[in-house]
Amino acid sequence: MSREVWVRNRRTGRMERETQFSAGLFHFLFDTKLGLLLSKSFFVKPWFSKLYGEYQDSSRTAANIEQFVQEHGIRTEEYEDGPFSSFNRFFYRRFRPGQRPFPKTENVMGAPAEGRVLAYQNLSECPLLAIKGSRLTLEDLVQDSDLITPQMREGPVLIFRLSPLDYHRFHAPDDLKVLTKQDVPGDLFTVHPLGWKNRPDVFFQNQREWLRAETARFGPVLYGAIGGFVVGRIRWGAAESFGRGEEMGWFEMGGSTIVLVGEAGAFEIDADLLKNTSEGVETLVRLGEPVALAAKSR
Repeated sequence: MSREVWVRNRRTGRMERETQFSAGLFHFLFDTKLGLLLSKSFFVKPWFSKLYGEYQDSSRTAANIEQFVQEHGIRTEEYEDGPFSSFNRFFYRRFRPGQRPFPKTENVMGAPAEGRVLAYQNLSECPLLAIKGSRLTLEDLVQDSDLITPQMREGPVLIFRLSPLDYHRFHAPDDLKVLTKQDVPGDLFTVHPLGWKNRPDVFFQNQREWLRAETARFGPVLYGAIGGFVVGRIRWGAAESFGRGEEMGWFEMGGSTIVLVGEAGAFEIDADLLKNTSEGVETLVRLGEPVALAAKSR
C-alpha cells in the first residue's frame, strides 16, 4: 500500500511528494496489526504524549538536531539562531524577523500558519464533518455553542495541517480581540492524511482549544488549535488582543492543525486554494501568504 502524500506547492505550482518524518514509525503504525492497535489505544493517550514531550525537553535530545536538519533539508537560515537546549526547543523555533511578512493591503488575509491547506467556502461542504454516514456539527467540534454565531454554520473554513518538519507557531490573520476560549480534552490521534483513513473523526476526538475572536476586517472568527500525535501541549500567548501577523501561540513536538472558521459572506477564500481542495489536493502555503479577501461590504 502506498504511503506517499502529494501536495501542491503554491509558490511553484508543482506537485511535490511530502517528506515523511519517521517513515519507519508510520509503517509500523499503519501497516501492522500491532501498530494499528497501539495507535488507537496506547500512543494516542495524553499521558503518553506528556512523557514523550518531557523526554524531548531533555538536554540529551539536542544532539539529534543536526541530523534532523540534514536529513530533512531544514532551511536554518530562515530561523533564529540557536543554540537550542533540547529538540523540543528547536521544534518550535521562530523565523527571523522579516522572513514571513503579512499583506500590507488591509482587506487581504494572511495565512495564520505555515502548512498544507484545505479550504471550503461553505463549512457545510467540508467532508470532515461527514463521518461514517452521520453529519456532525460545528457544535460537536467546538463543544460550546456560545462560541458560534448562526452565520458560521455555513461560513468559510481554512484548515492548516502542520507536519513535524514545519514551523509550529501560529499567528493572527488580522488585528483581533479574543472574546472567549474553550478547551476540549481528548486523545491525540495523528492528523496526517494517512491516519484519517483509519480515524476519519480525528478532529472531533483530539484535544483541541478554540478562541472566539473579533477581527478588524474579517468579522467574528473561530480560531482552533488541534493537537496531533504526541502533541500534548498547545501554548497560547497571554494577551487579549493581537496585531496582524503577531504570534498567538505554538505547538510543542509533533504534527498538528490550525482551523479558522468565519461567517458566511465575511471573506472569500482564494480561488486556487478552493480549486486544489476540490481536486482532493492540499496546498502548501507559507505563513503570511494571502489566503482570502474581505467582503466589499465590510
